[in-house]
Amino acid sequence: MGSADVAYDPFSPEVMADPYPIYRELRARHRAYRMDQYDAWALPRFDDVWSVLADRERFSIVEGPVFHRERLLRRNDGAPDTALHRPVRSFSMLDPPHHTRLRQAMIDPFRPRAVARLEDDVRALAAAQLDALAGRDGFDVRHDYASPVSAAVAARLIDLPPNDGVALNNLAFLLAETGGDLDDALTKAQRAKQLLPSLYEISDTLGWIYLKKNLADQAIDVFKDLVVKEPNHSTYHYHLGIAYSQKGDKTQALVQLREALKYNPTKDEKDQIQQLIARLG
Repeated sequence: MGSADVAYDPFSPEVMADPYPIYRELRARHRAYRMDQYDAWALPRFDDVWSVLADRERFSIVEGPVFHRERLLRRNDGAPDTALHRPVRSFSMLDPPHHTRLRQAMIDPFRPRAVARLEDDVRALAAAQLDALAGRDGFDVRHDYASPVSAAVAARLIDLPPNDGVALNNLAFLLAETGGDLDDALTKAQRAKQLLPSLYEISDTLGWIYLKKNLADQAIDVFKDLVVKEPNHSTYHYHLGIAYSQKGDKTQALVQLREALKYNPTKDEKDQIQQLIARLG
């Protein structure tokens, strides 16, 4: 059965808004779904995805996770470049043997015995966070408790001051932009936001990571707050437009994108805004 019987575009507003019905249809009809517009294939079934991830001889991860349509629109031209470049890219963009060698060089601080030595510190961090939450009527276990504690522990493992909000924000953005662990990036951005709630750049990072994770509603909440506080900031309007587009609300997306053009965006940003407006029609 050919790909024509299912119309699947991972970046379409309909799929962004609710991907699960078409995921079920793809699983039922296809082991591999050809997306000609992207010169790419989608694998909808778990066993096939697992097999590809385990086959490091015939498949490569050097292009990293793909979060933006523009990246997929670049046509493939032969085998991927697997050479080790400087600066070294994220682990999520390295194949063996480079990945294996770097992981072995960094693994010691993360081994069970080394981590066990942090037990008292981790318990103290966990208790302190619970104490800080004790006066509330309720809280989100992940956002308000687990994320700040895990971010602080990770910071200690790499000797990053756990209460340096700017450093955490910068690291979160770097992880998000280089194909790093988005859950880790989100944890660090949330911790930075708790430490520096009035710094708009941190809110922008947090919203951007929500976009990367396809959490459009959370991103919209963040960027709506930013455009209220900074109504003349082109980037915040642009990012809000992306969030609405991801949710499938073309009308609101176009409103925000056209608003962004009023406030002197950079040339690159202006080009991206105009491309998105053209795509939305």
